[in-house]
Amino acid sequence: MSVISLEDSVILKMDPFAHQAKQYLLSRPTYPSLFLDRIRARAPATTQRSSTCLDVGCGSGQLTETLIQVFDRVVGVDRSKPQLEQALVSKLKLPSADQNRIEYLSVDDATKLIQFPSESFDCVTVAQTLHWLPLKQSLTEFSRVLRPGGILAAMGYGVCRVDNSPSGEWISCSSKP
Repeated sequence: MSVISLEDSVILKMDPFAHQAKQYLLSRPTYPSLFLDRIRARAPATTQRSSTCLDVGCGSGQLTETLIQVFDRVVGVDRSKPQLEQALVSKLKLPSADQNRIEYLSVDDATKLIQFPSESFDCVTVAQTLHWLPLKQSLTEFSRVLRPGGILAAMGYGVCRVDNSPSGEWISCSSKP
């Protein structure tokens, strides 16, 4: 039987993934290729500048690393420092050219991405994270950091749905039909 101290209990309430970050990286299922295909099909074409994506709730970086197949630069953000540490370990296994295209940052609140200027990303991804966030405030902040014509791609293991929105196209898909 394991004993959790008061300090550990406080950490778990603040970061429920803190004590399982390494196991999370090793056992988390990969995202369906359909998700990446839909992002690739809808990502804004950029010829005058490099394309950028913000991966919110990136955890240990599984999707972040995959997104470099579509975008020139990907920024993964998460509030869990142990998860971000695992993402950095995983990133080191990539070719150095790919490592240089990924950045990981700690954020306290996904509804306040103040370190990013308005209209700074072509895509914002939220995979298996949206249910943890206050929806209205998060969508407002994602709209702020998206460039005109940018897309918000939210993935969960639920039903597939694609809607048009004035702030960009929303993509949500799962591996289920």
